[in-house]
Amino acid sequence: MSELASEPSATSESSTLLEITDLAVSYRIAAGRIDAVQGASLTVAPGEVVAVVGESGSGKSTLAQAVIGLLPGNGAVSGGSIRLGGRELTGLSEKAFRAVRGRGIGLVPQDPTVSLNPVQRIGRQVGEALRVHGLADRRTAAVRAVELLAKAGLPEPEARARQYPHELSGGMRQRVLIAIATAADPALIIADEPTSALDATVQRRILDHLDTLRDNGTAMLLITHDLGVAADRADRVVVMSGGRIVEAGPVAEVLRAPADPYTRRLIAAAPGLSAPVTPREPVSAPPLVEVRGLTKEFPLGRRRTLRAVDDVSFTVARGETLALVGESGSGKSTTARLVLRLADPTAGEVRFDGVDVTALKGGPWRELRRRAQLIYQNPYASLDPRFSVAEVVTEPLRAFGIGTAAERRERAGGLLERVALPAALLDRRPVELSGGQRQRVAIARALALNPDLVVCDEPVSALDVSVQAQVLELLDELQREQGLTYLFISHDLAVVRRIAHRVGVMREGRLLELRPTEELFTDPDHEYTRELLAAIAGRRVDV
Repeated sequence: MSELASEPSATSESSTLLEITDLAVSYRIAAGRIDAVQGASLTVAPGEVVAVVGESGSGKSTLAQAVIGLLPGNGAVSGGSIRLGGRELTGLSEKAFRAVRGRGIGLVPQDPTVSLNPVQRIGRQVGEALRVHGLADRRTAAVRAVELLAKAGLPEPEARARQYPHELSGGMRQRVLIAIATAADPALIIADEPTSALDATVQRRILDHLDTLRDNGTAMLLITHDLGVAADRADRVVVMSGGRIVEAGPVAEVLRAPADPYTRRLIAAAPGLSAPVTPREPVSAPPLVEVRGLTKEFPLGRRRTLRAVDDVSFTVARGETLALVGESGSGKSTTARLVLRLADPTAGEVRFDGVDVTALKGGPWRELRRRAQLIYQNPYASLDPRFSVAEVVTEPLRAFGIGTAAERRERAGGLLERVALPAALLDRRPVELSGGQRQRVAIARALALNPDLVVCDEPVSALDVSVQAQVLELLDELQREQGLTYLFISHDLAVVRRIAHRVGVMREGRLLELRPTEELFTDPDHEYTRELLAAIAGRRVDV
């Protein structure tokens, strides 16, 4: 542990807003107790942004929940002190904590989809933050809600106030949460992974807005697994691992000269911070996939349609990785579904190994299912929780009637070994695995039928950066050894730079440019591509 990690900041007591000293948090479980946070100490001054970084299970979110008094029922502060403006928070009753939340501490939670009431209008939810603290009556709260939504950067705030959460985009919903968190002018904002579910450009705009809160002296405790975000936005960084603070200090110092091996591993794994990879050699091979004039329209009611994919054409050579990048709604995932014939195009054609697959039926369509496989985005949702790992991996073999039960199990063990997992996991269920292990199982399942093409739809976006790096290395290794062809769908250009030979940039259904990866990064043609590149987290600090 570094010297900075073991000592409080040199900030004087009078200028310290939040002071955490030797904090310990534990959870009661059937087998006994888990010590989730152990001996953590940090300070936050008015107007300062302190980032707490670490992988899933490091204790960073538990620390934040302890500060705001929102630990789950089986969790409790078992030692240490949390002081806000000199007031001790540990031991406060729930009633006393309700007075602190909103007025003293505002919370911007991670997932805007589940954090807003789906049956209440936006304006009412924002106004409630004022009413519960007696800062406004119902009529005044409605007026203030519109003002807060405007201040949070929402367009047409009067209209948004009358809408329900499902009528807003993810970025808009996150701005609503910021409006709620700031409604009562708290001195401290806790932002718990506030942008992890958002596209890079939307993420940048949300973080830019959070930056403006400093102007009024608002402090922020930024909880994130992304060191690039911490590098861009924080004054100081606190690195947690296994419930302990392993390193802390000014951002530039920690990132340029990390003292702890764990911090060095995080920096090496962060796509926006690590050195660019060696440019990948172009693949000179005949195309496996040819897409010509691909168009997909969805009906929106009477005489209205949404053109999700608009006259898109490209090829993917055998053994090549072609990445399609763009924000949510750009059409990249719809394009991938059309290539796999999981949806039918409105116009255009997709040729796989020289055969037009857009009208395949029966046996030829089934053969395409064998030769083209999909790795889904979310390893937590894409594996059947009722199945063992062996059943998950052998499911494609059973579907195609390949081998006996014993042969399929042997094949599953070999596939797990191929993705660097022990065969001992075969009888476990997905819930018993980490996110990285689940995604490796998903990759093993995709390889079971020896496919030629693997479509990777945001395959690492739900993973911590170090696990993300391991999965990308595995995909690269499998391609080199087995000649796999990848269509890689992502909104993260920093990730794409590590794995793709060529990159296609999509926006509003159209393919704006398609270039070799390094050419696109060093000399992009389109202004939108330049905007995506500028949004890569981690570019503000020269590591």
